[in-house]
Amino acid sequence: MEENIYLNPLEDRIIGVVENEIYFKPEHRDYIIVTTENEYLKLVKEYINSKRDFCKRYNHFCGVFGEFTAKKYKRAKEDFKLNEPFDVEDDGINDGLEMRAVPYPVYLVYEFEMDCDMEHG
Repeated sequence: MEENIYLNPLEDRIIGVVENEIYFKPEHRDYIIVTTENEYLKLVKEYINSKRDFCKRYNHFCGVFGEFTAKKYKRAKEDFKLNEPFDVEDDGINDGLEMRAVPYPVYLVYEFEMDCDMEHG
């Protein structure tokens, strides 16, 4: 079963860069995306063009969200463990936060649809 994989190049968190690969953790989704720097830069350019179009079309600063859908991708064999903060009872030592290694599925994205799903806002 194919899953819809989305990336917002200007809002989703870059968690690491290894050589030419950029690792993202989308803010509201439970997976990791890995794509190339070239593919990422194409998305940023298209995001800017989409924002420009919305500003011109509605005659004011406009356009929100702005996700791209993965077109060609595969799931990696192994999950990626990312340290995430969790609220816990403050015992005077941990200040109410604890870090835990959370496993996330990893998607290797080779190509995105060059249609930015941006909404008027």
